Amino acid sequence: HGSAKWDEYMSATSAFLDCGLPNFIEERLDFKSFPAFLYEALRESGKAWPLKPHSDVLDLTFESHKMRALASFQDLYVGLEPYKNEKGLFGGVLRKTAPAVFGLLAAIEL
Repeated sequence: HGSAKWDEYMSATSAFLDCGLPNFIEERLDFKSFPAFLYEALRESGKAWPLKPHSDVLDLTFESHKMRALASFQDLYVGLEPYKNEKGLFGGVLRKTAPAVFGLLAAIEL
């Protein structure tokens, strides 16, 4: 069960990386990467929407606290908090909370 959830999560993070790298980091349009990005971002009512707090996506994806920790420790690499800030606007993603798109760091490592 845990490995199926991990594969689901990695499918989303890989789509974010495959679209984000050329279109936003390298600043070159890569239209063929958008369908997979949009599918992953919008499926299941936006469960993995890349601009919501990373912890929201992890809470919806994994039941295990250990799996959520495994999938969020990369947020700390860039100095962001892996958990939603209930007091912050949009869960804190405009300040110190990692947005879900930072899950792409896991895809980079693999």
